[in-house]
Amino acid sequence: MTKLVALVLLVSATLAAQIPPPTSLPSKPFFIKKAWVIGGVGDWDYLTLDSQANRLYIAHGAEVQVVDVETGNLAGAVKGLREAHSIALDGTGELGYVSDGAANDIKVFDRRTFEVQGKIPLDSSPRALVFEPQTGLLLAVSASPAGAPPPTADSKSLQRYASQQWQREQRVLPSNPKDREAAKNPCYFDSHSYASGLLPTWDSNLILIDPAARRVTAEIKICGYAGFAAADGDGRIYAAWVSGDEILRIDAEAILNVAKSAQQGRPPSELVRLRGTLAGGTLYLDWRPITRPGTSLSVGGFEGVTAMGLGASCHTPRALAVDSRDSRIFVACNNLKMAVLNASRGDVVTTLPIGPDPDAVGYDPDRSLIFSANGGAQGSLTIIHRDVTDTYNVVQILPTRQQARTLAVNSSTGQVYLVTVIQVAQLRPPISGIGTLELEPQDASFQVLVVGN
Repeated sequence: MTKLVALVLLVSATLAAQIPPPTSLPSKPFFIKKAWVIGGVGDWDYLTLDSQANRLYIAHGAEVQVVDVETGNLAGAVKGLREAHSIALDGTGELGYVSDGAANDIKVFDRRTFEVQGKIPLDSSPRALVFEPQTGLLLAVSASPAGAPPPTADSKSLQRYASQQWQREQRVLPSNPKDREAAKNPCYFDSHSYASGLLPTWDSNLILIDPAARRVTAEIKICGYAGFAAADGDGRIYAAWVSGDEILRIDAEAILNVAKSAQQGRPPSELVRLRGTLAGGTLYLDWRPITRPGTSLSVGGFEGVTAMGLGASCHTPRALAVDSRDSRIFVACNNLKMAVLNASRGDVVTTLPIGPDPDAVGYDPDRSLIFSANGGAQGSLTIIHRDVTDTYNVVQILPTRQQARTLAVNSSTGQVYLVTVIQVAQLRPPISGIGTLELEPQDASFQVLVVGN
């Protein structure tokens, strides 16, 4: 036990030494004001705040928990799901949408009763989900193959999965239909890339959905692992291209026009005609052959989608938030850095230090504050203040809780909501020799942390 404690302290001290202290301190520091224990079972994902109705939606296991942020009590839950990931709210205040990853669909629910009204079937497992108010479209982002570890996984898991993929690719006419189909994946690494990288071969889908008709309008396939996405409210959606160290800029109106042109029999470009097909009123664009590893969408020639590189300063983007007024994107990366991008020009303005394992970034435009939820080590919330358009300072590093990695910002009150669960050490019986000490989450302790100043 003494050695285990010493090891934990050493790891925590090492991580702390990597994160510089704040450059200045706020006059009113943030602190954890309350902890609302709401229970529930399973892992959790993204949070969405409805500031008009004062409700916080939490994707938690097989349901979406809805918390009244005025009282801290559960207002209800959206049930009938298999694996909730992300919640998007329409502009009418009537409907909400949940990406149900294991079910390969999006559930539509009534925001008054929380009852599921229907579903929008997809061909892949969605995670990130964003409502784009200008076009009224939903964007769902999915990464495949199902079961593949994300780029943020440990190197052994990545190499083990990559090795399995490599063996499957080299198999000649495999008897299993799924293996035979996988061998045709145009995103597979060649032998040189495999030898130098040992990374799985991912491909992702960017799916634009007409929520009124409840059908897919356009689906774009690209190589690489795409993750979290956010809209700027002005027709553009930004998604983290995790394995490419880039941010995708998706022009929803432009893609909608591509789909309309194709429906009228007028493909707008040679690229779309060659790479895309129209079936059942849906535009399918397969851009995997030209987004293979080592290439980039930023080379141009793509209708409605471009990419912005993060350079050498920010690796493996995991989360982002958008400042639509000044066209800035705040990107939390896996190497303890946040990059600030100029969304208009696509260049990196500056980088700032954050904590380990960030999974969500929030922006409060009324107070010019940026928040990074860091779930690694003991858990922390990095708080960054912007004095003018491109002057940023880390003003506070607030200790939170382990795994408090996702958040939502309430600009009306200035409060920030994070979720986590208490972990308890359990001594496992030994197979031989001494037992092992493992941390287990206590589902009944799942809680919302209310941060304010």
